Amino acid sequence: MSESMNETLSSDDSYCPAIFEYLCWPQTNADYLVNISCGVLRHPGVDSSKFFSRYCLPSGKWSNVSFASCFYPDILALLDKSYIRRPPEEREVFERIVRVLRYLELAGLSISFTSILVSLFIFFSFKALYNSRTKIHINLLLAILIQIIARVTTYGLQMAQLKNSPKNECDVNGSLYPYPITTLFDSICPLFISFLQFGITAMFMWMLCEGIHLNSILTVSVFKNHFKTYYFHIIGWVFPFCLTLSWSIVMFIKEHDRRCFNNYNHLKYYWIIDGPRYAVMIINIIFLLNITRVLMVKIKQGSDKQIREDKRRGSANAKTESVTHFLDQLYGSS
Repeated sequence: MSESMNETLSSDDSYCPAIFEYLCWPQTNADYLVNISCGVLRHPGVDSSKFFSRYCLPSGKWSNVSFASCFYPDILALLDKSYIRRPPEEREVFERIVRVLRYLELAGLSISFTSILVSLFIFFSFKALYNSRTKIHINLLLAILIQIIARVTTYGLQMAQLKNSPKNECDVNGSLYPYPITTLFDSICPLFISFLQFGITAMFMWMLCEGIHLNSILTVSVFKNHFKTYYFHIIGWVFPFCLTLSWSIVMFIKEHDRRCFNNYNHLKYYWIIDGPRYAVMIINIIFLLNITRVLMVKIKQGSDKQIREDKRRGSANAKTESVTHFLDQLYGSS
């Protein structure tokens, strides 16, 4: 095929040269349309089932190329709002800011990871601290640890994917250096995204368990300890697993072509796991208001009791002083 292309190009000097713009465009006859699969693009928001085209003009120059048809509509709208409309100098600043924020986030995650390991070591080392309350703390820390590990791993995979860039030159035969349509990253990245969402949801649910436990201590003790612990584990681990599994199945069915579930948090399916999180926050706010009310009532009751005791003590002291004064006057006058 390369020899036939060379023969054709040698017989006609009007052709578009092989160039590298985002990917390698092959040397092409003039007045010819080149169609390439969107799957060769590196961006995770690309629909690999679509194609984009570039026209070799009769003058032997390449036309402008647009990759808009390759992107999912929600991702294209996001890129257009935050990146495409910006001038080139602002894009560089924007990319630099995003890169710095990512490094700061990784630094914060590293500090959190270390702090959680130290906390878990303290809880497991001192058995005197191990009770029903600290059990909830430990499970909450484990949930936070899961989402940190999943997040850092996902970021690491994304950085490794960015380093696998194609060659930035093309040979005269128009050899293409596309990104592989299916890679190990594309296969395991959705799994780590699901693992991340499980950790986040479990973290929210164990915060709900913290609220339930504290509210039950300060207000009413309805559940027994073993009953509480059993149901706390269902709320904290089983329920998040079911939610995440349901969301993952829907995403694999509806968005299986979406590389690494890109922009998943802007899709309507995200409410499957995000809706219960908002419900947990509302319930915890209600618990917080109720706990604050109970504490204020107890403080007021304690203050009233203290005032009554002070009055009683003051009255007794006054009587004692009156008797002492009377005796002093009686014996002092004699």
